Amino acid sequence: MITNEADMKIEKFLLALRTLIASHELSPSNPTTYEQIFRFQQAISKLSDPLPPKAMEVINAEFNTILPAATDLTKHNDDFMQEHHGRASNVQAALRVRRLLDPGSNEKNQQDLIRTLALEGSNLEDAVRGLNLLKQWKAKDRYLNDYVTAAHERWPEASAFEKKED
Repeated sequence: MITNEADMKIEKFLLALRTLIASHELSPSNPTTYEQIFRFQQAISKLSDPLPPKAMEVINAEFNTILPAATDLTKHNDDFMQEHHGRASNVQAALRVRRLLDPGSNEKNQQDLIRTLALEGSNLEDAVRGLNLLKQWKAKDRYLNDYVTAAHERWPEASAFEKKED
């Protein structure tokens, strides 16, 4: 039974961690799971009110099974992107993680996102998701225009990538 707000906070982190571990066991390369692992890591490392030491010990021990503490996060993300370079959804997840780890990488991420449109396995759903990601990142107009142009060339009937008349 949860008796106070601190216990509730611990329970939420433990539940989230159990969900991540289960998802990771089912599909370690799932792009959503991959990104959420890093978001969880960031949330735990940036808590304004630290969890009690025993709770952190349990969380760290369990989390270590999917992302060991000694992991170079940037290298791990680069390796994931290289391993899954042919799947737009995985590359998009790696770009979101790169941005999370290095907010200054935004311009490189935008350029890399445009390149996902040329991937053989890229589909319309991936392309729309990429456009939304650029908008979420508040991409410069030139990157948005380049993305829409490249997507329009690949999917000319897609209304999401219709050229605007001046």
